Amino acid sequence: MRSKGVALSTASNWLNNFFIGLVTPVIMESSPTATFAVFSVACTLAYFWSTYLVPETANVSLEEIDSMFKSSVGQEDAQMKHQIEEALGLRNLVQELAAS
Repeated sequence: MRSKGVALSTASNWLNNFFIGLVTPVIMESSPTATFAVFSVACTLAYFWSTYLVPETANVSLEEIDSMFKSSVGQEDAQMKHQIEEALGLRNLVQELAAS
């Protein structure tokens, strides 16, 4: 799920940058003032959105973010990782390395 989210955010970033690269010269030809106004309004709205609506996630674990959004995806991933490690015999290896 995380890799799909990262791929989607990267694609969105590239598409938005492409769109801005296409639109900016056209708007600049018609009115540099309008260009400044459009981007300043967009930046101001982004500031207020990120400051007041997006929860702070710096130095927060994925499990804490899960509880913040009332999700159990992180716990399910941890259980799946534990099962895979046990199936491959990696669990014992990790414990032996930690003990030595």
